[in-house]
Amino acid sequence: MLNKVIDDKERPQIIESLLRQKLVGNNLALANEMADQIEWLQVDVGDILIEQGGIDKDVYLLFSGQADVVINGRVVSQCQAGDHVGELATLGATPYRSAHIIVTQGGHVAKLTGEKLERLANIYPEIYRCIAQKLARLFASMTQ
Repeated sequence: MLNKVIDDKERPQIIESLLRQKLVGNNLALANEMADQIEWLQVDVGDILIEQGGIDKDVYLLFSGQADVVINGRVVSQCQAGDHVGELATLGATPYRSAHIIVTQGGHVAKLTGEKLERLANIYPEIYRCIAQKLARLFASMTQ
């Protein structure tokens, strides 16, 4: 993974991209605040964003590219632009990461520490609503 520095000329494009993220929900104020908090990364095929069993709490927002969600060696779902991963660790649902997130198509992601996401979610509770909706869809898919 290559860390990319965002300059002031790129900020409008970053804000526009953030507005398309499910976690941001087209909230301009949230997009502006989040733009100051994210670490912008270029990822390549095979890069591991999250390791199953890991103890970090970072959340990743996919802007381009794709990634597989792999649990115990089995691909259980795929992520694409607009999706976010890693939120379970931020919520404290489990002390360990429940899945590997492995890049299958290179692109760009934003990394947000769990602490920063928590701070933003306390100001913008719609973040928690978005995460709850994603978890509800996941649970529903597991029970079908």
